[in-house]
Amino acid sequence: MIKKYKRTLIITSLVLLIPVIVGLLLWNRLPDPMPSHWNIHGEVDGWSSKAFAVFGLPAIIMALHWVCVLGSLKMDPKAHNLNDKMMGLVLWICPVISVLCCTVLTYGTALGM
Repeated sequence: MIKKYKRTLIITSLVLLIPVIVGLLLWNRLPDPMPSHWNIHGEVDGWSSKAFAVFGLPAIIMALHWVCVLGSLKMDPKAHNLNDKMMGLVLWICPVISVLCCTVLTYGTALGM
């Protein structure tokens, strides 16, 4: 069943690497430590090292992505009940969150934007 979604899984995994690439390009401009958590009022209340923010957070999201995708496929190995729209959501939600949270929110806040 994974063969059906193999191409999309590769593309989404590559999209998950965008925050790492952006982090490496901005490495010299990023502060250490970097903001990594915000409270309900949008104020920074958690900090991480620059290396963890650039490599660790995307790695955690990548692992979560693979767990969600493989878990979805293992729940119905013959894909009799898999809805293509729902599987598309499972495949794309982690990459979109990774790009928005890691790249835009974390790096943007760290650079004072």
